[in-house]
This record gives sequence, structure tokens and C-alpha cells, in this order.
Amino acid sequence: MHKYWILPLLFVVVTGCKPEQEEIQTAPSNALAFEISELPKTTPLRGKALQIANQWSEFKSFDTNFARIYESSGKEEYALVVEELLEQFKFLQGSTAPPELESQQISSRFNVIRTYLLKVQALLDYRLDSKEATLELIKAYSDAMDQCNILVNNTVDTKTLFDE
Repeated sequence: MHKYWILPLLFVVVTGCKPEQEEIQTAPSNALAFEISELPKTTPLRGKALQIANQWSEFKSFDTNFARIYESSGKEEYALVVEELLEQFKFLQGSTAPPELESQQISSRFNVIRTYLLKVQALLDYRLDSKEATLELIKAYSDAMDQCNILVNNTVDTKTLFDE
């Protein structure tokens, strides 16, 4: 009877004496999954649109903070910039825009920017790759600036165009 107990006991001793494998614990890195230098540049405001936007202090501070995306060096700093942009966006929405920039086309473009800011923030919170969402955010911002340039710098008089 003792013979039958020795075999399982020997098996437990042999398997329990194996050297432990080192557990590789990777610390979450602070590096972004993409290079900031790879990001495309945003479309700047030009002409009268730039002059009008410079008078709108909330937009000016949002634009300045948006440029900080290109200066961030890691995930934590990038997440902080996105969080600050969302805070600035609240002030931007609550402010009164100059009459030349007060249109549904521009406000809807800024809502798209807010959507992509929230998307990037969620991806960063879940530690997922945010490169694609960042590219979409920059494209949305450039599209909003293009729309501002078109609306303000358009010199075609629509009244004479439609009267004929």
C-alpha cells in the first residue's frame, strides 16, 4: 500500500522543486506609440480670418494650446494637453464668437474637434494606440481652419451672383 503513495508524493516533490521562472513585469512606458514629428501640420488661418480670430481671446488660447500637441514628449504630457484642450473648449463654446465667425458651419466643425478630443482622451485612458485618432483630430482642426478661411476671406458677393 505504501508503494502507491510514494509515486504521487515523488511527483509532487519533483514538480514543486522546479526553478521559478522570472516574471517579466513591464512597466507602462511613457513613450507614445507614434512620433510627434510624423504628424501633419495644421492649416493656419490667413488674412482677415487671422485678424478676426486674434480678437477672439478664447479661440486664441485654444489655438495656442492646440499647438502644444506638437511639443509633447510622452503619453502623460500628451494626455495632459488633450485634457487642457477639452477645458479650453468649454470656454470656447461658452464665449461669444465674432459675427464673421458665427456660423453653423464653423460651430459644427468645432463640435467634430471636440468629438475627436474625447476619442483621443479615451484611447489614452485605456492605454491604446491613439495615432489614428490624433491624425483625425488634426484633420478636423485643419478643416475647421479651412472653413474659417473660406467664410471670412471669400470676396465673392453672393447677392450679385444670385441676382443674375
